Formats: sequence, C-alpha cells, structure tokens
Amino acid sequence: LVIVATPFHLPRALLTTLSVAAQSDKHLKIYSHTGLPLRWDETVTHSQGLLVGDRESLLDSEMERMFVYHRKGDLMRPSEALEALRKRDRRTASLYEALSN
Repeated sequence: LVIVATPFHLPRALLTTLSVAAQSDKHLKIYSHTGLPLRWDETVTHSQGLLVGDRESLLDSEMERMFVYHRKGDLMRPSEALEALRKRDRRTASLYEALSN
C-alpha cells in the first residue's frame, strides 16, 4: 500500500495508516510517497476546510495533531511506527535475498 500526500501531511497520514494496520494486518507493507511538488508559501485549505494557511505554517498543526491523537490512543508512538517500517524492510530484504538464491 502506498500513501500519497503533500509533504506537510505525509507524516501523520503514514502514522495513521501504520496505526490502523497494526490492529488489522501487521503484514501489510505500507510505503509513503509525496505527491507533485507544490509551493510551500501557497495558501491552502486543509483538514476538511477547517484550517487555512500556507503549507509551511501547517507543519506545526500537523505535528500537534499527531501528539494529540497519540495521547488519545488513536495513533501509535512514532518510535513504534519506525520499528514497523524496519520490520517491513527486513521482511522485504529477506524475500529478495531468498529469491536471488
């Protein structure tokens, strides 16, 4: 599964997806990728129209939301997400190694 989002939103989108997968499908391989390059100083609407600002200023609100949602129990700790990505990469490397032998 590949998650595509703007750079300011990608960490939370990935963390959310990893958190849900940890509850339902721990073997799902999840990757992230940024969408097309967009201007950081462009004013945009975000979060179902509740936030308006340039992409750079929305970074702080995205980080705060990750911490709030983690405290509520909706998201895993970032360190747990990194470990999930490490496990994914080890499984993928093992598969490639087995296929190349």
